[in-house]
Amino acid sequence: MSNVSLKKNIFFEILFFSALSYVILIFIYPERYLEANLRFTSGHDIGVPFYAAFAHANFIDKGFFDFWNINDQVNHSFNQIIYGFHTLAGLIEGIIFKLLSYFFYDKSLLIHLIHSYSYQFFCIFFVSWGSILIFRIYSINFSSRLFLCIISNTLLSVQVISGLLTSLIYSLIPLLIYFILQLYFKKKLIYLLYFITLYIFCFAQIPVFAIGYMFLPFHFIFMILII
Repeated sequence: MSNVSLKKNIFFEILFFSALSYVILIFIYPERYLEANLRFTSGHDIGVPFYAAFAHANFIDKGFFDFWNINDQVNHSFNQIIYGFHTLAGLIEGIIFKLLSYFFYDKSLLIHLIHSYSYQFFCIFFVSWGSILIFRIYSINFSSRLFLCIISNTLLSVQVISGLLTSLIYSLIPLLIYFILQLYFKKKLIYLLYFITLYIFCFAQIPVFAIGYMFLPFHFIFMILII
């Protein structure tokens, strides 16, 4: 199998596993994943990603970026450092809002629906991506990969599928682990560069959390590898 064909197979496998995991989550929590019947302002952890999506949708729709948060009277730099505001997920949700806004009259309902569905699927996709790559290292067959990936996206990803402000960077942990495994098995520094690049991306999403308790397990892993 050529390298291009292999990459296509992996991509469609990630997409299929992610979609199937989402369908399973619909049966587990239909109010959240199907009916979108969740008030994001009910809690801080789930409120921050929603506000990021809402703000970026407004920025893109109006054509300007505001650096001041009118809700709690602090600038967005503080929000970015502490909670994560200018995130990839928020930007993508803003773009989706702009594309769909021409077909919806109720814009508040539209941003609620976009965040309810896309943010969760976005995180599940990343978990599936990293998990599948790890499973392929150990030559696990398709059926076992499917089962393990569903477990990864449900039972082992409670923080991710809950839609918290840390869900995005936590969903990237399997990919980070994959680069560490490749570094260990293949002894190529390029995988260390991949790890550093992806971790810098995590830092750019939520700086305080990325250098806080998220880094601790990776610190111990690298200390063991060095020793």
